[in-house]
Amino acid sequence: MPMCANLVAAGHTVTAGDARAEAEQAVLQCGAHWRAQLAEVAADAEILITMLPGGGEVRQVMAGSGVLAAMPSDAVWIDMSSTSPAAGRELAAAAGPRRRCSRCPGRGRRAGRAVWIAAGIRGR
Repeated sequence: MPMCANLVAAGHTVTAGDARAEAEQAVLQCGAHWRAQLAEVAADAEILITMLPGGGEVRQVMAGSGVLAAMPSDAVWIDMSSTSPAAGRELAAAAGPRRRCSRCPGRGRRAGRAVWIAAGIRGR
């Protein structure tokens, strides 16, 4: 849970959840709050970050687990998963017109630092 730990270390309040129950201990150890239900993570989120293997998993979490329905309508959603541009547009459209969405997939490491590519949705 390096991202979670880094956000907490930077002074942010973090509430996290994971489909893997064993992740709970790591989340709590870094000082974040844990929610067993993913929709509960989203319910009070100003910013929601997803980091999943691909578009199918993002769809399952956002729609199938009720995360999208639970998110406040003015929340910002940053998807750091490895999804295609087409899947990113589809998921952003499902998020609705008031939610601001950004894709920011990881692209490996260079010189010991993580490389991320960020893209917003036009008109938001």
